[in-house]
Amino acid sequence: MEEKSLSIIIPCFNEEGNIADTLEAIQTALSGIVEDYELLVFNDCSTDGTREVINSLQQQYPNMRVVHNGENMGLGYNYRQGVAIATKTHTIMIPGDNETHIDSIYEICRH
Repeated sequence: MEEKSLSIIIPCFNEEGNIADTLEAIQTALSGIVEDYELLVFNDCSTDGTREVINSLQQQYPNMRVVHNGENMGLGYNYRQGVAIATKTHTIMIPGDNETHIDSIYEICRH
């Protein structure tokens, strides 16, 4: 049976107050169902403290890769870039605004 893994694309625009909770929800939802995953966090040229918050979280999430866009490129661009750099067998996108409920993340990822 093929080993399944997951790349999670997480676009952020001015999400300094939400990205930490988003990452925690993803990690909690994946616990026990997906062992091999990566977090691809895209800071889409935020004008708040998103860059600093993401950079500070990198030590807490060793499976996180960060891309800081030089200009705002939008969700579609970030998704395409995420797919292009993803290294796992499956790919999904969860916005960094912490609006996707943990139960929904769990249900999506367990399939």
